[in-house]
Amino acid sequence: PPLLLFFLALLAITVFMMLPVSTPLWLNIPLLAVAEFPWRLLGLANLSLAFLGGASALWLQKIKGKTTQNLILLAALLLVLLSSGVYLYPPRPFVHYGDRLADMSAYETTTRTIGTTTLGEYLPKWVKDVPATSPIAEGLARGENVEKLDPASLPPQTTAALLEHRPAADAYRFDSSSPFQARFFTFYYPGWRAEVDGQPADIAIEAESGLITVSIPAGEHTLRLRFADTPLRRAANFITLLTLAALVALGIVAFRAQRRRTKDERRKARFFHYSSFVLRPSSFILPAALIAVLLLKTLVIDPHTTWFRRQSPPETVIGAQHTLKSNLNNQFWLLGYDLNKSEARPGQELRAVVYWQAQKPIAEDYRSFVHLDAPVNQRTWAASDNFHPGDTTAQIDIPTSTWDTEHYVRDEHFLTIPPTAPPVEFLLRAGLYNPADGQRLPLIGTDEDAVTLQTIRVLPGKKSPVIPNPVAYRLGEAITLQGFAWNGENKDRAALTLFWQTKQSLPEDYAVFVHLLDQKGQLAWGADGPPLEGLYPTSSWRPHSAIADIRRLDLTDVPPGKYTLAVGLYQSNTLQRLPVTDAKGGGPVKDNVIQLKKIEIKK
Repeated sequence: PPLLLFFLALLAITVFMMLPVSTPLWLNIPLLAVAEFPWRLLGLANLSLAFLGGASALWLQKIKGKTTQNLILLAALLLVLLSSGVYLYPPRPFVHYGDRLADMSAYETTTRTIGTTTLGEYLPKWVKDVPATSPIAEGLARGENVEKLDPASLPPQTTAALLEHRPAADAYRFDSSSPFQARFFTFYYPGWRAEVDGQPADIAIEAESGLITVSIPAGEHTLRLRFADTPLRRAANFITLLTLAALVALGIVAFRAQRRRTKDERRKARFFHYSSFVLRPSSFILPAALIAVLLLKTLVIDPHTTWFRRQSPPETVIGAQHTLKSNLNNQFWLLGYDLNKSEARPGQELRAVVYWQAQKPIAEDYRSFVHLDAPVNQRTWAASDNFHPGDTTAQIDIPTSTWDTEHYVRDEHFLTIPPTAPPVEFLLRAGLYNPADGQRLPLIGTDEDAVTLQTIRVLPGKKSPVIPNPVAYRLGEAITLQGFAWNGENKDRAALTLFWQTKQSLPEDYAVFVHLLDQKGQLAWGADGPPLEGLYPTSSWRPHSAIADIRRLDLTDVPPGKYTLAVGLYQSNTLQRLPVTDAKGGGPVKDNVIQLKKIEIKK
C-alpha cells in the first residue's frame, strides 16, 4: 500500500541521515547542520517504526495457526526488549551547571555557547561581535536586580526611572536636558517595538553588537519597549489554529460516521477488538516479559554482576585503539586516542579522538589541539583546535574548568591533508594550551610541549600538480625539472616553486641552489638548501611522483635592477653540480645552471 511504502522510505532516509555515510550531505547542504542534529531524526524513525509495527500486526493475523502466531510475536517482543535493555543503564548525565539564571548565564559567557548552542544560531544576524561578558551576567552573579538599560548611554544630569519590567517588555521615564540615544543590553530581533510617549519610535540597531538603541528627545518622556508578533508569526499562529480546527472537524465527521453504523456492526467490532487483543494469551506476553526483565535487572544483575555496567578503571579508557598515559604539567593525563587511518593522500581527512582526564580540579579553560607537524622543523601542515575539548560531531564541548577527576573526556578532531603536502611521514601531535597567552602545557619528563601520538604517512596525490611554466631539463641520470611557478611581486616574501621528478630512487641527498645573476652573468644573490627545507630529501623521493619544492626568498637586500633567475642541484658533500641537459634536444647546459626567466627587482 502507498502508506506502507511511504513509511518504509521515510525510515530508510532517516536511518541513512544518521549514519556516517551521510556526512557529505551534512557538510554541503546549507543550514542542514543548524536546523537539525543527526540524532534528532530518531524521532521520525520511531514514528515510521510505529506505523510499520502496526502493519506487521495485521500481517501476523494472516498467518495460519495460533501457535505460529504466538511464536513469531514472542520472538519479536524479545528482540525489542533485548535491543532496548541498554536504556536500563543510562550513560553519565549531562554536566550540571546550576539551577539559577545566574548559573546559566555564567555558563554561556564562560563557554561562549550563547543561547546554549555552540553555533550561536539563536543570535540575530546583526550581531557581528559576540560580547565576551555582559553587565547583566555580572549582576546576576552578584545576586543583584539588573536592568537592561545601559547607564553609560545617559547624558550627565539625566534621570531614568524604571516603570515596568517584564521578560519581554520594559518601560522607563527619562528626564534629560539634551537628546540622547538610550542603549539597552538586548539584542534586536524582529518583533521589538518602541513607543515614546505612546507614539511609535524607530529602533536603531547598534553596529557590530546588534543591541537596541532608541532616540530620546530632550525633556521628560516615557519609553516603552515590548516584544510583539510579526506578520510571519501571526501567519504561523493562524495556520496552527486552522490545523487544529481541521483536526476537530475530522474528529466530528469520524464520530458521526461511527454513530451511523448498525448496532450489530458495533457489537462485532467490539468483540473482535477484545477477543483479538485482550483475551488472547499472547496479549499478556509483553507485560510479563517487561516484569521479568525488570526483576532480572533488580534481583540478579545489579547486585551481583557488571554485565551492563562496564566502566573503565581509573586513568584508562576501555576500547581505545591506542593507550597512553602522558602527563601534561601534572594537570592532565592523555590516556589514549583513536585514529581512522595512518596513511592518507592530499585532500583526504584524518579523524582523531583523544581521551583526556584531569588530575586535579582545574580553574582555567584550556583549548585542545591535534596537529600534523613536519618531523624536521616542526612546521604545522594541518591543524584542528577545539575551543573546548569535546565531541565536534555531536557539537558537545566540555570546558576544562568543569572537569572532575573521576571521568575522562572524549575529544574529537578532524584534519585535512593539504594538497601541497609531500609524500613523507609527518608527526601527529596533541596537546592543550591556554588561550590567554597561547602557552602550551609541557609534557612532564621531556622538553616537548605536545604529545607525539604516531607518524602519518602521506601518500602521493592521484592528480599531477598544475605547472604554470613547464620546462624540460634533466639533471644527472634520473632527475627532471618539469617546470616552475614564480611569485615575486613582493620581494620581501617572494616564492619560487620548482616541480621535480625522478625516474628511479636516488642514492644520495642533493642540495638546491637558487641564484640571481646580474646582466653580466655574475652572482648577485643566492640561497642554497635541501628540498622542502629538509623535509623531503632527494634520497627519499618516490620515483615518478611530482615533487613541488617551494622556496621562499627574501630579496629585500637585492638592489633594484634586472636579473636572471637560475637554479640547479649539487652534491652536498663534494659541492659538485649535477650535469644539466636540455631534454628538448638542446644538449648540455652551460655551467650546469638552468636559467629560468628574466625578472626585475623594483624599488
